[in-house]
Amino acid sequence: MARTAAVLATLKRRCQELAEQHPGLRTIKFTPHDFRRIFVTSWSTAACRSTSAQPCSAT
Repeated sequence: MARTAAVLATLKRRCQELAEQHPGLRTIKFTPHDFRRIFVTSWSTAACRSTSAQPCSAT
């Protein structure tokens, strides 16, 4: 639970820092789950077999 809170706090801080340079991003929110989906999508489009990506997306 503490790790989840730490990840969320870091994401919030980084998003705020990014929004300072790019005001259009101020309303966008990210969660750890978003990054998991991005990772699996990037991994699968990088010619990885779908059977390799499936265990990651199932967790």
